[in-house]
Amino acid sequence: MRFLIRQAGRTGGAKRILPNWLEWIVWSAIALFLTWSLVQVGRPMLSHATAPIASATILIETAEFMATDATTLPPEDARWYPATLPHRVNKPVHADLVGYWYKAHFILPPAGPLSGITQPLWLYLPRLTGGGTVYVNGALVGAMPSADAATHVRLFYPNMFLLPPSVLHVGANHVALHFSSREPRTSVSAFEIGPERLVRPVFERRQFVETTTAEIATGICLMTGLGVMAFWLRRPQEQNYGLLALALLFWGLRTLVMRWPVVPIAYLVEWRLAYYIAHSGFIVAISIFTLHFSQQPKPRFQRLMIGYAITGCLVFAVIGTPARGVMDSYWQMPFLLCGAYCLAHLLWFASRERGRASLAMGLAMLLALGLAIHDFSVQEGWFHLSDIYLMHLGVPVLLLVMAGMVSQRLLDSLASAESANEQLALRVAEREQELALSYERLSELQRLHGATEERQRIMRDMHDGVGTHLLNTIAIVERGSASRIDTMALLQECLDDMRLVIDSLAPDDPDLLPALGSFRFRMQARLARAGISLHWHTHGMPESLEVGTHAGLQVLRILQEALADVLKHARAVNVTIDLHYTADRLLIRVVDDGPGVTANGSGDGISLVNMRNRAEQIGAVLTFEHLLTGTSLQLEIALPSPVAANAILG
Repeated sequence: MRFLIRQAGRTGGAKRILPNWLEWIVWSAIALFLTWSLVQVGRPMLSHATAPIASATILIETAEFMATDATTLPPEDARWYPATLPHRVNKPVHADLVGYWYKAHFILPPAGPLSGITQPLWLYLPRLTGGGTVYVNGALVGAMPSADAATHVRLFYPNMFLLPPSVLHVGANHVALHFSSREPRTSVSAFEIGPERLVRPVFERRQFVETTTAEIATGICLMTGLGVMAFWLRRPQEQNYGLLALALLFWGLRTLVMRWPVVPIAYLVEWRLAYYIAHSGFIVAISIFTLHFSQQPKPRFQRLMIGYAITGCLVFAVIGTPARGVMDSYWQMPFLLCGAYCLAHLLWFASRERGRASLAMGLAMLLALGLAIHDFSVQEGWFHLSDIYLMHLGVPVLLLVMAGMVSQRLLDSLASAESANEQLALRVAEREQELALSYERLSELQRLHGATEERQRIMRDMHDGVGTHLLNTIAIVERGSASRIDTMALLQECLDDMRLVIDSLAPDDPDLLPALGSFRFRMQARLARAGISLHWHTHGMPESLEVGTHAGLQVLRILQEALADVLKHARAVNVTIDLHYTADRLLIRVVDDGPGVTANGSGDGISLVNMRNRAEQIGAVLTFEHLLTGTSLQLEIALPSPVAANAILG
């Protein structure tokens, strides 16, 4: 775990998910589970050494056996062979289905706890792989499934049979076992006779250790393997998740297939082939995971293991059941050597890394490999070991440790991602603050720039408008060619132009309508003095109309220049101004009824050019049209957005 956290810190700076005290609790729980498993394993084997047999139960460890097709117990003078229980003997090569008889003798005292007369006695049979029937003094006391021409039987659970007092007698008694088997080796364990209160706890303990735990582990492995596989399919780049999923699924399938009690003979090859595929697949997945965890992938070794596993399965698929003895004894042995090789690399890595995760992985794999060697020795009949398979206790511990490390890696990755997200959020917040400050500075600069531009524009307008009129007036007065009335008209134009600038620059009211109203009031009086009637019409005008200060001034100047032309050249009696408002445009039309420029032949003069230039500056369209009686000027201004107001109908 420390290694994974350090690796995550190197890559992403992940923070620790579990505090030290919680990590110690996790690994302590794993250690307690390992200890508990070893105690549960040791109890059945130590139970006989901790209690005197004479005063507790009768343990039968010697017997006689015979391979025969006889359906009844052979006579005493038949060819019986001595056997020490647990007993394993190779099946004759030429035979497919072989029948076996085992018989043993025991003595019941006339009185005491082992008397079959004073209380019922039970026969406890830890293992009889081939099933079969049990006889006591020639009476049938128990029956189990047994292989025949249509089925194959392989049992991995203990049995208890009641011995009725009627079939027992004081003194010598004999028990006989009969079964048929296709297994390459027989498997008959030592058995006990005693009261139920002594026999049943041993029976239940062994059933739990050898059967219940295997069933629980099988279900958990298959369900967890499917879940991890689904996760790995979404993240195929995470190779360890795929290896863990394969190991879980292969082990669950292996245990399920191996402990299938009755198999139809038509599917015997497929059944055993499925076992070999699952068994070799599990070992390959575990070995590759271990090498990757040890940071020594060994690609050639991986390819060699995969090729060896596939070759063995193909050979069995072609040859069939005759190859089973070779497969069980010789083909599986190199896998133990591969496990030892991977374990050596793991222990070397753990000694160098000195991390709790690598140490837990090494201990778990050492336990699993030790139990695998034990089971192989039991299968081969070495060292006269108790006839019990224990690998299913060690492998779940190994898978649990693997799942813990993979989960820790996932948690470290999530922590790294969370840390990166937090850092990213902090950086984003910092950038937002910087952008806010930059925006404030930019806004201030824009305000300063806008004020500068506005001052320059005002100076330009004053220069081009009021300044030009004043200079022209001064020049005319200096020449002495202007009458008092002409001088007053010129000065009035200067004053009107200055008022236009002032009205269009109201700082607190960017609305164009008040400026238009003031313009109308001044121009109506001026036109009236010249004998011209001003007719002002509005259509759909809103309560306010914001077009911008610069645009408003240009609109007023265009209207001023249009009416000035009417005063100077049109010789009109009436002039009409129509304002039409829609959501996206403002249309202003000026129409007079005089002969105008057409009559005097002046054509489009300088004033019209100036009005068009001003319209272009604000993106408006100006059109000029000669009518039969008078002229028409139309200004169309596009509005940036609709003005939310109630229309005032003119």
